[in-house]
Amino acid sequence: MEIQSIQNKGIGVSKRDKELARVWQALNQLIGELQKREISGEVAEGVNGEVERINAFSGSRKELRKAIRRSESNILRLIYKKLKLVPKNQYQRSWLAMGMGVFGVPLGIAFALLFGEMVYLAAIGLPWGMVIGWVVGNIKDRQAYKEGRQLNVETENDGSM
Repeated sequence: MEIQSIQNKGIGVSKRDKELARVWQALNQLIGELQKREISGEVAEGVNGEVERINAFSGSRKELRKAIRRSESNILRLIYKKLKLVPKNQYQRSWLAMGMGVFGVPLGIAFALLFGEMVYLAAIGLPWGMVIGWVVGNIKDRQAYKEGRQLNVETENDGSM
């Protein structure tokens, strides 16, 4: 099944709303990447449903921007659940924050208890947690690339995977 394209709706012509043009371009790039791949019927229907919703949207520019972000998030979540496809640096962004919580806080607390100063939580734990998370995320991103599961797009929207 073929994935539909989103309509321009005059976005990008006006410099009034750079944010709207940016999110529209990001969604358009994501759709373009998906059009290059063999996508199953169920996933293509889900993506086409989001595209149709954006194409049929008639509201303010601010509401359109929110709708585009929501559709991008829904598409990212769908393709991750069904096809395990991820955008560039997806795991790096996810694991950076998880590294602080999972590795950094316990490491910082251990040093704080060992030396009797809570400053070690912020001075040692959180930065090392970020580094560990970044490394783990980088490894997972490289693995996704090698397996052909990485899309050639970068997005701010993580799709809450």
